[in-house]
Amino acid sequence: MLLRQLFTLPVIIFPIALAACGEGDSGTVESASSPSTGVTVTRVVEVEHVEPIMATGTIAAKQSSNIGPLVEGVVEEIFVRVGDRVQKGDKLFRMRDVDYKRLVREAEASLDVAKAKYAQAQRSFDRTKRLSEQGHISESGLDIARTELDVSRAGVNQATAILETAQQQLRDAVVTAPFDGTVTAPY
Repeated sequence: MLLRQLFTLPVIIFPIALAACGEGDSGTVESASSPSTGVTVTRVVEVEHVEPIMATGTIAAKQSSNIGPLVEGVVEEIFVRVGDRVQKGDKLFRMRDVDYKRLVREAEASLDVAKAKYAQAQRSFDRTKRLSEQGHISESGLDIARTELDVSRAGVNQATAILETAQQQLRDAVVTAPFDGTVTAPY
């Protein structure tokens, strides 16, 4: 008896599922009932219902940022106004950059001096090494020349780092938009 009931249940559910998935006229509901099974089949149709909704709320930005310069100084030029739409990377304002340009020029000159000292130390080391190989200079003389070469190489590295820092400060004097958006306040 239990086995017969298990087979009967899918036979009843299958026609109901087929009837529910069938195509009907849009905007109508059809019902049919079968007295033998006691099951009523109703077709579901989609009906569009439009009703305006009145609500109050607050609009907030998805993303916001308080933007300021990364370097010290006076704002010299402003490129945008309140309400302007900006893209990521657009210039917003520029700090006075005279001092930063001067620092870049000084750092470039220091790097040139360090490179010249390194070139001189390299020539001196090469001469000292040849003389040492010929036995005309002691091992300590060669060590002194090698140390001077290493110190001058470190001077080039130091001057390069100072120049990179000065160049970064000059770039940071121009403040750009971190993302697409709208300017909402001047400060």
